[in-house]
Amino acid sequence: LMAQYTGLALALVLWLKRYRALLSYFKPALQHGGGFQRFFSVNRDIFIRTLCLLLTFGFFTAESARLGENILAVNTILLQFWTVMAYGIDGFAFAAESLVGKYLGAGQRQQLTRTLKALFVWGQGLGIAFALSYLFFFNELFSVFTDKPQLLSQAMPYLAWVVLGPLVNTPGFIWDGIYIGATASVAMRNAMLISTLLVFFPCYWLLSPYLGNHALWLAMLCFMLSRGVTLTLGAKRHIFSH
Repeated sequence: LMAQYTGLALALVLWLKRYRALLSYFKPALQHGGGFQRFFSVNRDIFIRTLCLLLTFGFFTAESARLGENILAVNTILLQFWTVMAYGIDGFAFAAESLVGKYLGAGQRQQLTRTLKALFVWGQGLGIAFALSYLFFFNELFSVFTDKPQLLSQAMPYLAWVVLGPLVNTPGFIWDGIYIGATASVAMRNAMLISTLLVFFPCYWLLSPYLGNHALWLAMLCFMLSRGVTLTLGAKRHIFSH
């Protein structure tokens, strides 16, 4: 917490030192607040999307704890495999935010199409690389997080979910960046709400009596798949119709 506020204070000092002259632009910008209203509406939608993500992953952790200490430990470690993958794929999502906004704003449709193809080819290629790494080097990677052999043996039944994650999750991450770049934040927010409330929770609650911890992983995978599918289906309307 102290690091966050220290960073904020330093940012304000540096901003005032370097960009103080820009303060004169704030008053006219606020008087013609259409752009600001649009900006904050996008921020609101991203905030709701992030809350859904936190709710899903928080519930995943809470249910893991309910299933026992060892399951909690195993799921926490296995989820790190997905998190590492997400950081890698997010690089393409961040690129999409700037490039899609640039080409849509300039009306460069051909360049936009080429960029989207490149994003998905490289992003899915990285996802495949992660999946193969997890498949062939699972024991070695798992041992980075713990030296307890009993946890490794308990984790092995869930290896398939770890391997499938990079393959299924990648499109949703990249589409997020594309939708943000196109400022189609309402559609992105709605896709996340659908995936959270109509896919993740019903899937887990319906299957948990029969599948136990596997139901938790299946629900998470369906949640990620739903994000990718709903955003793909909405792309023609919200991205290519600009």
